[in-house]
Amino acid sequence: MSQTTRTMHRRLILELGQGHADDATIRVAVEFALGLGLDLHGLFIEDEALLHLAALPFAREIRLPSHQWEKMDTVRLEAELRHAAETEHRRLRQAAAALGIAAAFEVLRGEPRLCIAGVCTPADIVVMPAIEGTNPFAAALLLAAGESGASVLLAPTHAARRTGPVAVVVGGADDADLPLAARMAETNHERLLVVAPETGTAPATPEDFASGTGIAPDRLTIRGAAGSRPDDVLRALTGARERIVILTRQTMLHLGMDDASRIARARGIPVLVL
Repeated sequence: MSQTTRTMHRRLILELGQGHADDATIRVAVEFALGLGLDLHGLFIEDEALLHLAALPFAREIRLPSHQWEKMDTVRLEAELRHAAETEHRRLRQAAAALGIAAAFEVLRGEPRLCIAGVCTPADIVVMPAIEGTNPFAAALLLAAGESGASVLLAPTHAARRTGPVAVVVGGADDADLPLAARMAETNHERLLVVAPETGTAPATPEDFASGTGIAPDRLTIRGAAGSRPDDVLRALTGARERIVILTRQTMLHLGMDDASRIARARGIPVLVL
């Protein structure tokens, strides 16, 4: 992600066309937006390449339930995309209404990566499922988020905890993203759990980490991590029952997005990659 100073997040973006967000992902997005007072923005991208393919005379598709090959029809495909967008808009609107918040919704047509990059800013958080492995759309989403400076929220596909400390994995007491994690803990009236590398020297104190963050030292807990790999982070989080894990930009110098997804799946909670 961008190495510039992080601005305060203002909007949560959930792509509902290419990303195939399930109900759990939508629920996490709505709850996260509510908990931090973020604007919720649904995005449905119609892949222009698919429409171009449908216009070719040799293009064929298997139709259900007949399982017969049929010529692709651009008029029918556009109608199906409109119906899909309406369905996803309704899913998001219902999930948001259940928690008493509003949700904007936008339909864009074009190349998915360019559409996402054109919408996102450093003040945005883009939501995607924490799935194992990669797919072309996930790769495009991550690339676009990186180009725009947006953060990424990896949502687990099973029930997540709704309460518990905000855990942040930092590179040290001077990590530039620590104040943002502290604000998130304060906003949710939770403790801040700091996972920091064990350096072999005198351990840092809660006062060291709390300095300049706006959180009181007695609301902060420190746990040491033997290294910077996913297993080290998971061991440090044993028994913590955290509600979210934040991976700072300094931390992501040593971790990849697959590592972050693995942590989200293993802990059953969202992971925010700054």
